[in-house]
Parts: sequence; C-alpha cells; structure tokens
Amino acid sequence: MKVHSDQALKTKPLEDLIHHYKIVRGTQGITAVTYCSERVENDVSDSLVQSAFLQIDAYLRQVRTTLDFPVEIKGTPFQKSVYEAVMKIPYGDVWTYKEVAEAIGKPNAQRAVGGALNKNPLSLVVPCHRVVGSDGKLVGFGSGLSVKKTLLKLEGSL
Repeated sequence: MKVHSDQALKTKPLEDLIHHYKIVRGTQGITAVTYCSERVENDVSDSLVQSAFLQIDAYLRQVRTTLDFPVEIKGTPFQKSVYEAVMKIPYGDVWTYKEVAEAIGKPNAQRAVGGALNKNPLSLVVPCHRVVGSDGKLVGFGSGLSVKKTLLKLEGSL
C-alpha cells in the first residue's frame, strides 16, 4: 500500500524508515520496493529479500549510495526505458521530467515520464524521488512529497 500522507515521517526517526518499505521477491530478483504508511515485516529469511533489506537500510543510514541487488523490472517498453534512465541519475543529483524524456529520446514526453514514474514499483532502486519539476520544485511523488524531500535531503541534493 502506497502512502499518501507524511504521517510516518512525522512520527518515525529516519533510521526506522526501512521498516516502512515492503520488499517483494520474484523468480529472478526483487520486483517491488514500496513505501507503506505503517511498519511492515519483510521475510528476511529469504536471502534475496535480506540482501535488499540490508542494502536499503544502509542507504537510509547513509552508509551506501547505491543499491545493487537483483531486480525484475516490469512494465511497458516505455516504462522500462524511463526506469532505466532514472536509474542513471547519480546519488545527490536531480533531473527534471524533461531531462528524463530527453534521455530516452522522447523530448516532448515529460507528462508520459511522470505517468511511468507514478507506476514505479521499485522505489529507491528506480530513484524517482530524484526527478523534479522544470522549475526545480518537488512534484509528483506517490509516497508523498515529504518522503521525497526526506530522501533528497538524505542524499544532499536539497
């Protein structure tokens, strides 16, 4: 369940954010990392889920800046191209929706990029929090703008 409020961030310390991410395993890799409004328990007895959990925890504690566990990226060819482009945005940097559209060779597809990112099942892995409006403002984040702001502050880009 995606959250549409920032209540969890108001009540939980940053270190506890890991417990608000649901990690879902597929046959070849992780298929979803989704922010939830309430604490979730992930099956860390599964080695792949445990690896993802530990890497995300280290990212949220600012111990690591990349996530490299196996993933299964699902979606349309357009969505996949958007996700792959967004995965290239460096830690601590932001791109606009227009820059993502240009990176995939569709310079007028900013709205379509936003639509694809709205369906992003791999939060943090496909770091859509690093995509901002053309004026640099924080817009369009399914987990809530305060989560986006928190993640960008964590990465030093705000």
